[in-house]
Amino acid sequence: MITTLDSTIIGKITTQAEMDQLVNSLNLTSPNIIIKPNWVDADNGSHIQADVLDMIFTSLKGKKIYIVESYTFWRTEKMLQSGEDYFSSKEATLVTGKPHWEHFKT
Repeated sequence: MITTLDSTIIGKITTQAEMDQLVNSLNLTSPNIIIKPNWVDADNGSHIQADVLDMIFTSLKGKKIYIVESYTFWRTEKMLQSGEDYFSSKEATLVTGKPHWEHFKT
């Protein structure tokens, strides 16, 4: 079931038909779609599941889909080695993140 509240679309998607309905309701006009899946860790609810991504991709047939990922500053080698909480740090910028590029790619 899909409903809208002002400009917010709310729904519980369990079938491909429901995902098609949701995607069609977005009235996407661009031939290019960027998707940034949520991935925090392997625990339930902290990542987008593969079957959900598959439904999204199927609903976007005919579109050029780009999958992107971004890093967060608390995923640095320094944080992993020190065990400190860098979540609230202002340390990472485009410039300061460059030395960690190989780590982020891994």
